[in-house]
Amino acid sequence: MARLMETLTASLPCALPRLRGLPTGARAVLVITADQDYADDAKLTAMGETLAGRGAHATFLLTEPSVGRRPDLNVRGGAAPTLSLEAADALLAQGHDLGVHPFPAAIEDVGAHVALTGRRLSLPMLFARDHHLRWIGRLDVPRAEAARGVAMNLDYMAVCDGRRPCVGFPGGSSVPVMIADDDDRVPILQQPTAVDDFSLRVNDYAQLAGAATALASAARETLTVARAAEVPVVLNAHPTLYAFAPQWLASVLSTPDLRAMSASEWLSFVLHRRASRVPAARCGARVAATLGDGVALR
Repeated sequence: MARLMETLTASLPCALPRLRGLPTGARAVLVITADQDYADDAKLTAMGETLAGRGAHATFLLTEPSVGRRPDLNVRGGAAPTLSLEAADALLAQGHDLGVHPFPAAIEDVGAHVALTGRRLSLPMLFARDHHLRWIGRLDVPRAEAARGVAMNLDYMAVCDGRRPCVGFPGGSSVPVMIADDDDRVPILQQPTAVDDFSLRVNDYAQLAGAATALASAARETLTVARAAEVPVVLNAHPTLYAFAPQWLASVLSTPDLRAMSASEWLSFVLHRRASRVPAARCGARVAATLGDGVALR
């Protein structure tokens, strides 16, 4: 796309006005999500405190054990924990967001999960990531989430550590797109997750340490490419694995000129950008623009 725009601009008598793909002043953007996967309060709050201490915000995506399939391999017996209201309040006070991470057995479980979590926390659930390999139908999952008020789905894993196949879901690009087919458009944005630590779910500590190092390297390389293209990198980190190897995410957060934000902060920018208008102008004339918060011309 960048080469196409360069070719088009070179053929015109004057450059086209274009909006930046990142908020004003941001050189690189990391959107952080954190799949709970039945991690307990202590792990989520510890991760939230560490991120907030570095000026970073995340969207914690909660799994409700009473809805859908049984708790997955992260639960070694006993009852799967549900995030307490006290822990939820602490995360919100630190500037983080809360969303959902359904593990459905049937499509009905998706909407039920969103509704139950929203009622329990008295919050709208605007963000969702779904468990890998539980995407039911092409439009069924996003349609069920949109019907319950979810504004952005963050599915898509495009990076893995090589020990297992990469797993992906329908996505568009590094910017959010509305998912659709030939006959239907679902009113929900899909923002693909570029880097995901799913493949760290192994029991061997040496493998965990090596995979954490590899993930940090992959994330930094992805950020380098994304910086040049002025697009965000969406990174998902599980609190359970962050508790074991926090250095991998800390290494990524040390990237120069990085702005680490939650999904709601990114969605706010996206919506302002979509609402911005740049009128056409004659060559040499000053271009005026009605821009939303954090939106600037290239």
